[in-house]
Amino acid sequence: MQSAGLTLVKDKEVSEWVKTKEALLYVSLQPEDKESRMSALKHGLMVMTEAETASLFFQSFQVDEYQVSSLQEWFQKTKKEVTVS
Repeated sequence: MQSAGLTLVKDKEVSEWVKTKEALLYVSLQPEDKESRMSALKHGLMVMTEAETASLFFQSFQVDEYQVSSLQEWFQKTKKEVTVS
């Protein structure tokens, strides 16, 4: 599967794949696959455990416009929007 210039790779040896420049995201569909998830995290990859989450990730690259804000701005907005009664 390919979307926005990204390619979904499956059935490849994880221990070598995580070391490549092309590796970005590791999706684990098996809860007992802790070793592969840890290897992916060790090499700075994002790790997702649900197929639906991965699908949403790839769909996000099809958005035409992004609004970028710093974490500080995001936290300020969140603080302003939360009210306690």
